[in-house]
Amino acid sequence: AGCSEVDTVAADVDDRASVIRAIQGADLVINCAGPFQRRAECNVLEACIASRVPYLDVSDDAAFSARCREYGEAARAAGVPCVTSAGLYPGLSNLLAAHMKAEAEREAMENGVSAEEAAANAIPERLRFSYWTAGSGGAGRTILATSLLLLGEEVEAYEDGARLSLPPMSNSRVADFGPNIGKRRVYLLNLPEVGTAHRLLGARTVSARFCTSPIFWNWGMDLLAKVLPRSLLNDPEKCYELAGLLEPVVRFMDERVGEETAMRVDMDTVGGLKVSSVVCHPRLTESAGIATAAFARAILEGKAAPGVWYPEEEGCCPAGEDRKQLIEACVEGGRVIEVNVGQWTVASRETQLGMGLYYDPDMIL
Repeated sequence: AGCSEVDTVAADVDDRASVIRAIQGADLVINCAGPFQRRAECNVLEACIASRVPYLDVSDDAAFSARCREYGEAARAAGVPCVTSAGLYPGLSNLLAAHMKAEAEREAMENGVSAEEAAANAIPERLRFSYWTAGSGGAGRTILATSLLLLGEEVEAYEDGARLSLPPMSNSRVADFGPNIGKRRVYLLNLPEVGTAHRLLGARTVSARFCTSPIFWNWGMDLLAKVLPRSLLNDPEKCYELAGLLEPVVRFMDERVGEETAMRVDMDTVGGLKVSSVVCHPRLTESAGIATAAFARAILEGKAAPGVWYPEEEGCCPAGEDRKQLIEACVEGGRVIEVNVGQWTVASRETQLGMGLYYDPDMIL
């Protein structure tokens, strides 16, 4: 539809009554009013439950999404399906992890293993989420502010079932996003899919990492995390102002590096299976919109049950064909390199120099 067919209604997300007035007659509300970091209230969700309007948000904040989840009983009582942390990552990334676990269980049962043993062997022993985007991915000032706010948060991660609290932009590792993008050094950030994968999928060791290009943007984020006072990085208004100062420089670089994006999900199961999923898209903003629209369509088609759900829960979308269709809809327009394949099959091309040395241009970008 063209812009001429879109009606606009003003509402204040800090004023529940104004949101209730704005959403009257809506079939679905998609809450994109970020940053979600440091937001103490769930006014839009409350308004949707009170108005019996289905709800979807694109929150990338663990604390906000956890608060939304607490409204599950109220949403079930009102018969309202609600999904939090949907979109690309988190969102599609959660779905991929759930799908990989379900496939491991299904394949084990097909090989004659009992249902109980198959379920136990499919538990993720290690789960790693890795994300990359060129520049800011064409994102605006709000996303820049979100990135700054994430630099003010200790990172939730798990090792052998124990919860860890780690510094942001620390504990880097190399993730291989396959041909064209290749290897990238990714850094820890506090993202909601870590906690939900631990609690809902049973992942014992789980973490989420992110990086951008060119590489000096990562150095800059690491420097900001180390030198800026936490009082600034925990203040949404100050972070928004700082994002405004940084935006012209970021836009300048974005015009030169594009906005391609990629994600990789690696899972090692208790039963010894090692599988990966890798998805790439030429435009971050477009891919995020497509994935969010896929979740919205699933809700409108009645796939989501009343309650408040994370993407990997069956209350959001039943496992099996429905979940596969949702994944296919989320990756539309992208390059699905592989989904649920052996980790060794997803690799970039390197130039062998001999004597155990190789040249990989991706690692210097």
